[in-house]
Amino acid sequence: MRNSSAKEGARNGEKGPWTHLTLVTASIAASLAPVAVVILLTLPLDWISGSSSFWRYLVSDRAQHVTGYLYFIQQPWSFDFLKIDHLGSLPNLSVVSTDSIPLVALIGKVYASITGTVWMPFGIWYVACWLGNALFGVLIARYLGVRNVLATAAVAILLGAMPFWLMRWYHLALHAHFLILASIWGYLAARRRDWCLASGLFLFVGSVSALIHPYLWAMTFSLWATTTIAVWIEDDNPLRTLAPRLFPPGALFLGGATLAGYFDMAGGGAGGYGGYTLNLIAPFFSTLAGWMPTAWQALAEAEEVGHAWRFFSAHRPDVTGGQYYEGMGYLGLGGLFLIATALIVTPSSRMRELVAHHRSLSTLLTGLLLFVILPVVTFGPVKVFSISFPDFIEQGLSAFRANSRFFWPVAYIAVIGAVLLIWRDCTRRWALAVLITAALLQVLDTHPLRAAIALDSKTEDRVLNIPEWETRLNGVERLFVVPSIECGKPGNRNLKSFIQTIAAWQSAPMTNSFYIARHSGPCPSLNDAQPWAPARPTDLYILFDDSTQPERVDTLRRDPALQCDRIDVGWACRPAGSG
Repeated sequence: MRNSSAKEGARNGEKGPWTHLTLVTASIAASLAPVAVVILLTLPLDWISGSSSFWRYLVSDRAQHVTGYLYFIQQPWSFDFLKIDHLGSLPNLSVVSTDSIPLVALIGKVYASITGTVWMPFGIWYVACWLGNALFGVLIARYLGVRNVLATAAVAILLGAMPFWLMRWYHLALHAHFLILASIWGYLAARRRDWCLASGLFLFVGSVSALIHPYLWAMTFSLWATTTIAVWIEDDNPLRTLAPRLFPPGALFLGGATLAGYFDMAGGGAGGYGGYTLNLIAPFFSTLAGWMPTAWQALAEAEEVGHAWRFFSAHRPDVTGGQYYEGMGYLGLGGLFLIATALIVTPSSRMRELVAHHRSLSTLLTGLLLFVILPVVTFGPVKVFSISFPDFIEQGLSAFRANSRFFWPVAYIAVIGAVLLIWRDCTRRWALAVLITAALLQVLDTHPLRAAIALDSKTEDRVLNIPEWETRLNGVERLFVVPSIECGKPGNRNLKSFIQTIAAWQSAPMTNSFYIARHSGPCPSLNDAQPWAPARPTDLYILFDDSTQPERVDTLRRDPALQCDRIDVGWACRPAGSG
């Protein structure tokens, strides 16, 4: 009888569950295909696989991430399973502090424990985040009723080419924007009382966000809290509704943050709050946009010198000293076109209804917008005004000193909302035309960014003589740098991180020096302490010429227990008689 019913259903044009699943999967895959093609045209396969020499010679934030990862995976497992030993002078350093993406680092450490080899996973991670952003965009669009493959492909392209995401190229730990999109989907599902989906999404995000980055954890946690508050306000029996559905994800959020040591870092920011606010013109304007001649000029200069940092550090309106990079919130021509079209076609009365219906979310977005533009409000090159907070508040806010990053949830919600409004309020033909136009505009507008990424992925950071330094660091078990990376002239920070990345690949030696973005401490007492004693033949001292403590360098260089040779950055010293 069952087979007979199935055959009868097939004759009537009904699709079985497996057929439906196959069709949905094929539709999603087709939507993601253009994004996959763009990725393969942008990034070399050896960069993605981790086998490229790119990953061995790094500076800046990426050197911090990779060095922390290499130290972590080469050390034995311990009860404090996120701890890193022998890297810098700070006690209780963890893979969270080095921004080495604990989730990825743990996978890499398991792989190293099983195989005895080092695997560099960050290329795969970057591609997974790129596809993940597009995937969750497609899934949200389908959930909201956008089922046309061309339309969902346009959404995938749009969300896979957000300029503020592409600008994060130099920071490996901030790429997982799919967590923000998953949390937005969780909010939408909860508002529809689709509890299985809402709980599953927040359980997923709550279980991994703290093991990726504190900023992404804070953004997704705020979306979970907003969802919980919205349900609490509107439900007749909120405790009974929330306890089995949204409280467990909340426990995961808080448990993960505790495990990762976030609350131990609270109030211990590195200072600088107010230096990284969002310029009021940033969402609408960028000198690196494809329609700006400055973007093509910066790209040409980067290609001429063979290094993409010339492009990414190109001039932009910067009043605070940090906006040129952290204040990047540009939505792209496609995003702006989509949002503007939605505002035009949607009646103001309907907009007011949406704001009232989503008042908890509207309150969150308003709060985030205020947070990202304060305490120093700027418009282009002009400082409009600034406000001051009490010292204890400013110290706490310094944990999230790069506050302009909290514009990301606002931007994604604005784009997703625009997609929904256009799809519902326009004819299908016009809606499809608008989405495809937005996607094409976004692709064209971000071409210089992708070209710079393609250039950089094929380029090593050769700031020093690589063979010479690989030979010098071979077999070193203890590396002492004076001044340490936090001290001395900021211009030499990249040289020190470059040296430490090479050392990390070779033997991950004990070292007194390592840069931590969210820590501020007195340089001499923390990082330029006395050398280790007794001396070992495998010790190496690197004394930089630019030291702010010349007497300290001179004392070490003249120490009869050390044998020093002149090198490109200063002096290299080994215990006398070590060869």
